[in-house]
This record gives sequence, structure tokens and C-alpha cells, in this order.
Amino acid sequence: MTTPPTVTTSPRFAVLHVHACPNVDVVIERVRAAVAPLTASITTCEIDFDADADTAGMHGSPTLLINEINYFTSDQPRSFSCTLRLPTIDEIRTQLTRS
Repeated sequence: MTTPPTVTTSPRFAVLHVHACPNVDVVIERVRAAVAPLTASITTCEIDFDADADTAGMHGSPTLLINEINYFTSDQPRSFSCTLRLPTIDEIRTQLTRS
């Protein structure tokens, strides 16, 4: 059994995505697995326009933010398109111990 990351405050998770993005559920399940056995509060935000993607900091759909920071795809251009770069459970755990 994997030990959950030690965090001092409850992290805020947000998943930014375009309509009908097939990977939203994948990212949400990875977040839940990363924090298990704790629970996670995850907000989803559908982005409707390219300009909104830029303002929100979406670097492809879906983009996972932890405490409003994108640790996973910020090296990619801000984009309204799909991304194939989804964070792994281990990457999420690692960032939780740093944030």
C-alpha cells in the first residue's frame, strides 16, 4: 500500500478543460489515487474560448492546477487544444509534497 503524501494544508485542485474532453475523468481519478486514502476536493472548469484558455492558464485540455499552479504542462504554450501530457499519480504526489 502506498503512503499518501504529507501535506500541511488541504490542496485545491482544478481541472481546466474543453467541452467533452475525454481525459478529464482520467486526471480526476489520478488525483484521487494520489491523495488516497484522503479525499480531494476537485473543481472542474470548462473553458469555452481560446482567449479564456490563455487567461486561465490552460496549457492544453485537460490542465491540472494544484493551488492555482500548473506544475505539469507549463512548458507548453497556452492552448485551447487537447494535450497528451497527463500527470501521473507519482508526479501529483511529488508536487503535493512541494506545494
